[in-house]
Amino acid sequence: MLWALLAYYFFGGFGGATALGHFYNDQAKSLIKAEVKDSRRRDNAQVFAEMVKKGVNTLLKETDQNGKKMKKLYQDYSSTPAQFDAVIQESLNEQRRTVSDIVQSRQALLRAVTREEWNAIIVNAKRQDEAAAAKAAEKAAKKASKQAAPS
Repeated sequence: MLWALLAYYFFGGFGGATALGHFYNDQAKSLIKAEVKDSRRRDNAQVFAEMVKKGVNTLLKETDQNGKKMKKLYQDYSSTPAQFDAVIQESLNEQRRTVSDIVQSRQALLRAVTREEWNAIIVNAKRQDEAAAAKAAEKAAKKASKQAAPS
């Protein structure tokens, strides 16, 4: 649920959680470099994109760690409701801070670029993703036809 909300907030529904991570891990810095011509704004935008990337990765790590804590409590039959409440509250507080940091970094990123630049960045990211998907589909089709052909 949290990922869906983040994806909607960051991309207006574009691609979901996978696209969120892919965009900030693999595309943002190069697309910013290509689209933002003013060097000061470009450098600032890249710094903020890196901060968003680190925040998303931190959120993933925290979610994994919190899941492990919950699993441990769940598997321990002597766990009390108070222990569950404490872990849940700690997890929520951690994630709330991290999501707040991500949102603040993203807002700073958006202030560093113009609306037109951001729109071009998103359009180019979608274009790259569509080209990669087409290439993967073509590769899968070739593999399937080879497997279907008699040896």
